[in-house]
Parts: sequence; C-alpha cells; structure tokens
Amino acid sequence: MLLKKDYLATIEITAVSSIKSVLIQLAKAFNGFEFFEDTSGRFEEVPAFVAKNGSVNLTLFGIPEDEESDVYILELSCDESMDRDAFEGIIGSELMNILPVELVAGVNGYTDISSCLVSYINSVSNLECSIAE
Repeated sequence: MLLKKDYLATIEITAVSSIKSVLIQLAKAFNGFEFFEDTSGRFEEVPAFVAKNGSVNLTLFGIPEDEESDVYILELSCDESMDRDAFEGIIGSELMNILPVELVAGVNGYTDISSCLVSYINSVSNLECSIAE
C-alpha cells in the first residue's frame, strides 16, 4: 500500500517579467494546468491566478497595485491526501524525479515540496525561483 501525503509548496518567483509572461512559462512547466484570473473575491487584496488539475491546485499571486514588491508567490496545494503515483499522474514525472521518495510530513502534517518545486521550475524555465521566506 502506498502512503498518502498532503503535498504543499510556497515559492517566490522574481518579478523581472510581467505576470502574463510568468503564467505562460508556468503553464508550459505544468502541462495540463491552465491558469485563470480569480474573480471570486477570495483573494481581494492581491491579483491571483489559479489553475487546477484533479486535486492539485496552483495559485500565482501578483503584486497589488498600491504596493511594491519584486516577487510573485506561487503556492501548490492539494484538495486531498494522495499517494505518490496519483500525485505523479497529475503533476508529471519530471517534477517527481526530483522528489525524494522518503519525504516525510512536517509537524503541520503537510509534506513540503517547496525546494523541489524551485529546482524543477528553475530547470525547465527562465524564471528565477526561491523558497518563500
């Protein structure tokens, strides 16, 4: 039986390109994910773009009009616990090849894959990513 995990990641993407350009590159990196601007009001203070494939969610947060920042924030979350094979079926084998098999959940119960997500995006795009502070 495969162990189910709650995968989670939060990374920063240096805002040297427009958010539209970043969305295009992320859509290429995550085949099967299509980003849409969130108009639900859930993220009132900040422009947000969401993509969902199965139970995996990606949210890219832009920079509010009245604030200064040099990063966008990308979050990965899952609606449910998944085993490694199910997660790979949604997220793709290239990212999964970077994920160590023995990843364990943190004290919050989530398996943080932020460092792996940074490595993956940096390797398949010209985006500059780092783990969010």
